[in-house]
Amino acid sequence: MKQRDVNLYVAEVMNNHLGRLNAIKFQDIEAIIVPMGATKKQIREAIRILRSHRKAISSRPNVGYYLDKTDMVGCKTWLENLRIAKGILPITPKSLSWV
Repeated sequence: MKQRDVNLYVAEVMNNHLGRLNAIKFQDIEAIIVPMGATKKQIREAIRILRSHRKAISSRPNVGYYLDKTDMVGCKTWLENLRIAKGILPITPKSLSWV
């Protein structure tokens, strides 16, 4: 399956999950899209690409992925702190540089 198609399918799935209370776990996204011919790597890349195109995809451990523009600044801060703790450079990934 082409990456462009995976991006569209992930965007469709994410449009149904607005707000943290309506989050979807990666395994659930995978269960929907992998049978269509995508791989886990393509799904992760699709999320990264959608974020870089200013799609407000937030995520939290043990919660899942969801759409919420107001939560993006907090997501960026949390991710930067994680990357600092693990010594990963650059501190801000490309996908969140627009926030």
